[in-house]
Amino acid sequence: VVQFALLFLTQFCCFKILQKLNGKPLFNALAVFYIGISPALVNCALSLYSEILIIALIPAAILLIGGIFHYLPQLTGKKIFLAGFAAGLILIVLTLVKGIFEVAGPLIFISSFFMALRIKKPDIIKRTTLVILVGLLTFWSGIAAYKTTNKHFNGNYTLTNRGAWAFYGFAARRVEPMPKERIMAGLAFIPGEGACKRFYSEEQCYFWSFYTSDAFSFTKLKEVMAQG
Repeated sequence: VVQFALLFLTQFCCFKILQKLNGKPLFNALAVFYIGISPALVNCALSLYSEILIIALIPAAILLIGGIFHYLPQLTGKKIFLAGFAAGLILIVLTLVKGIFEVAGPLIFISSFFMALRIKKPDIIKRTTLVILVGLLTFWSGIAAYKTTNKHFNGNYTLTNRGAWAFYGFAARRVEPMPKERIMAGLAFIPGEGACKRFYSEEQCYFWSFYTSDAFSFTKLKEVMAQG
């Protein structure tokens, strides 16, 4: 039930974003309908991985942070600082679900700053700058606190210690020979392993599972650790 609720939240947030972009009603309806039947999105929503959260959190974050900057001209005093604090908290939540937002998150603020520059109103630029500074300070402070806690208990000043070797595993798999059958199996794997196995062998589908990339990762990790 929770997973379907998150999928519905994704549809709702995307619909609101399309409305704000002045999309045509028919196009908006078709886009939301496709989200509900997309094999890739439905598979993510029903998988017990962090994707079940991130597919809903990303459009929700776009709406919330977009709303903050939209109503910025009406904010004064403490409300500007509270807006920046709220924006920073949103990015912290995104980062704790998917570590890539430690890098991608601040880019949202950078884009907002350039949009403010295009308006060419000193007051808007000043307010935007304040929100961004408070937001970045909140974001970096929260992430630093998490990393410090991780360092204290696990000896790693990082969000997670699997980033480097996981990245290697995915990269190593990509440079393996890619005959046509393997590529087609990869496309069939997008909706999920079950869908892939309906058309291809277990061995062909297994190549695209996280078990294969993890095998590459662990093998290289053992080699590096053996070298000291």
